[in-house]
Amino acid sequence: MAALCAAVFGAASQAGEIPPPPITWGSIPHDQLAMTSFPGDTSASAVILCDFCDMRVNDDLGITVTRHLRVKILNERGFLWGTHTIDTGVNGEFVSTIAGATYVLMKDGTIADSSLEKGGIVKEELSEGRNRYTFTLPGLQPGCIVEIRYTIESPSLTGTRPWTFHNDEPVLWSEVRMLSPKAFAFGGTMHGRLPFTVNDKTPVAAMLRGAASLYFGRDIVECTLTRWAMENLGAFRAEPF
Repeated sequence: MAALCAAVFGAASQAGEIPPPPITWGSIPHDQLAMTSFPGDTSASAVILCDFCDMRVNDDLGITVTRHLRVKILNERGFLWGTHTIDTGVNGEFVSTIAGATYVLMKDGTIADSSLEKGGIVKEELSEGRNRYTFTLPGLQPGCIVEIRYTIESPSLTGTRPWTFHNDEPVLWSEVRMLSPKAFAFGGTMHGRLPFTVNDKTPVAAMLRGAASLYFGRDIVECTLTRWAMENLGAFRAEPF
């Protein structure tokens, strides 16, 4: 299984552009909705079409983590991907936004969508400062596509999160990014042997306000965008022996 952990270290070219995310909310390819099975793994109950994580230093000199996940559900066993849980830690983390939607291809070729309502999100306090958010997307049925997007805010520069590229169902694209000022260089530790499809660092200029702007003495700050991505990963399932 391929996994990545990020850590922060102190540190003291020409800036490039930040590439757009690999998927856009609500933009669902028709051929993926029409898919009835996955040729690469006929035993798959779902296919992770894209799992994308954006981590960045925010205006408060903390970490903002946004995850955007899109999954094709092939049969009823794949309904597990319609229920999700988000946990926050004890260092002041909180979930600022949660969005979810289910897309179904109708017989006339149109796409019907159902959105997650705020009342469908259950918040549970696990312990002091630790919370769990649980929700199930509406309108699940074989053949649908579900997507979720949520943002976690952390007041600490150690608020990065580990990332797992593999899953127990096939993964078409998995990517994690880290955008940080050059003064706060982040490094990753990789567990696994598969090569990255993307593994690069790009100098970029980013706008930071608030405490970050005061710290650096300017709004436009020289940053580093680090990208790790893998594609076309087979399912990593528990097997006997």
